[in-house]
Amino acid sequence: RFELMDVEQCLRQEPGLALVKDKIVSGLYLPDDETGDCFQFCQQLTELAKAHGVTFKFNTEVSNWVTVGKKIIGVQTNHGLFKADQFVVASGSFSTALLKQLDIDIPVYPVKGYSLTLPIENEEYAPRSTVMDETYKVAMTRFDDRI
Repeated sequence: RFELMDVEQCLRQEPGLALVKDKIVSGLYLPDDETGDCFQFCQQLTELAKAHGVTFKFNTEVSNWVTVGKKIIGVQTNHGLFKADQFVVASGSFSTALLKQLDIDIPVYPVKGYSLTLPIENEEYAPRSTVMDETYKVAMTRFDDRI
């Protein structure tokens, strides 16, 4: 579901765009879209996983899988051998090469980007929700008193 908006509708939806209204041609409003704070999500997910017995080994590079038949029993790392009943691969774009060792092909590709979180200094110009400029590939998302 989406709504195509003219300039005035864009300004009603996001009054903070008033300073650049002469540069707006139209907008697309997606009322069912949602955004989230990835950093906060990962922190809370980490704590929840720890509470359920998950062990994290940060700054640990996996070089090889240790298998018996088709069962993974461990991983060889720069910090030695780790054995476990289950493993989670959370290596971003490095997951492709790591899983290729097991003949598993996953379509994960790196994306270059930058992220900044800043306090809102002027509420009048702050976005109410997520605003994206498709021309410059820039997005702003509001998280309470931060963007």
